[in-house]
Amino acid sequence: RGHGVIVNVSSVAGRVAGPLNGIYAASKHALEALTESLNLEAGHFGVRAHVIEPGGIDTAFIGNRRAVGAAAGKDSPYAPLVKEWEEGIARMSGALGSRTQAPAVAEIILEAIEKGEKLRYAAGQDAQMVLMARKQMDDETFESTMRQQLGLTW
Repeated sequence: RGHGVIVNVSSVAGRVAGPLNGIYAASKHALEALTESLNLEAGHFGVRAHVIEPGGIDTAFIGNRRAVGAAAGKDSPYAPLVKEWEEGIARMSGALGSRTQAPAVAEIILEAIEKGEKLRYAAGQDAQMVLMARKQMDDETFESTMRQQLGLTW
């Protein structure tokens, strides 16, 4: 056809991995790479590819997730980290206000389809903040800053 749009929905975790979330982050990182490749490959044929990177969205996702492996169970040696991480994320979410609503993400997807001005679209105030910080800091500074902001002592 000579034109088209591919939109993949990833996560901020595709660019910034947190503890106990490696499998999820790896799958999202792979989607980031796939979209970047598609953009380069299919762009030649007039097909654009975009990736949406939501942060915390007001859905049942958090309530439906399950701890697996070493993080599972209250007797896990990772239990203190699980507690610190969940408390830190809750504090950060509270400081930013309410979670992003799903229709706001749909609007960003529509923007990518209709305008398609960039490869990546952060969705939500938390995603924008984290991704901007990640872009501006080296690895060590970012990790230190996030540990401080989330109150991680682990």
